[in-house]
Amino acid sequence: MEAEEGQEDQAKLTRRNMSLHCTYTALAMTSLAIGGLVLAGKLGELFVLSSVAVLAQYAVSAAALAMLAAQRRRGLRRMHIWPAPLALAAVVLVGAAARPVELVVAAGALAVGGVLLVARRSVRGS
Repeated sequence: MEAEEGQEDQAKLTRRNMSLHCTYTALAMTSLAIGGLVLAGKLGELFVLSSVAVLAQYAVSAAALAMLAAQRRRGLRRMHIWPAPLALAAVVLVGAAARPVELVVAAGALAVGGVLLVARRSVRGS
């Protein structure tokens, strides 16, 4: 019995270490990218990309609200959907001010994040 508990504890520790490793790797990659942009004198572009990232987070939050309310999960009802279209419209209006290059860079960052997420899930599943 104790051997099984020891193996479970070891598996939990290994998963935790892998999670921390992924977190530290992502932090290091982000720090290098930001440092590169700052050293290249592209601080203004960094601020714009930051704004686009915040818009993306806001859009995901609004979409999640709509989905959860439509499915009546987490204590939400369908009447709670109404802010989501307004929030998404605001994201579109503010996002329209971004230049196409900035949107392409943001889309690329989201795509890389999606690939990393899929890769992480496939590693966890193995």
